[in-house]
Amino acid sequence: MQTIVKRCLLLWGLSMLKPVHQAQLHFELLEEIGLEGKNSNVFRARDEQLGADLAIKRLPKAKMHSVDEYFVESQVLYAAAHPNVVQVQYACFDDEFVYIALPIQKFADYWELIHEYEDQ
Repeated sequence: MQTIVKRCLLLWGLSMLKPVHQAQLHFELLEEIGLEGKNSNVFRARDEQLGADLAIKRLPKAKMHSVDEYFVESQVLYAAAHPNVVQVQYACFDDEFVYIALPIQKFADYWELIHEYEDQ
């Protein structure tokens, strides 16, 4: 897939809607790994600036009702810093999408994990 260069809001603390300044992010979407997202797609991506493979959740702005919705999910995940919650690495946007960067998890199918746990 093509390399994505996005304008990103660099965020300070929990106030994700008050940018400190704008910067460039560079990541390459490698393959789609999450097909069950109702409002998003999830890709395995390579961020060369971090030197890391990440999961990038891509949410179309067209499906959102307002600008306030853009970063609600990333704010909630960021604020819920807990060992059982996936930690947000960063969030950014372009003209069409909001992107939420997350670490790649060992277990890609959380529903499978939930059912395993319920069966015990």
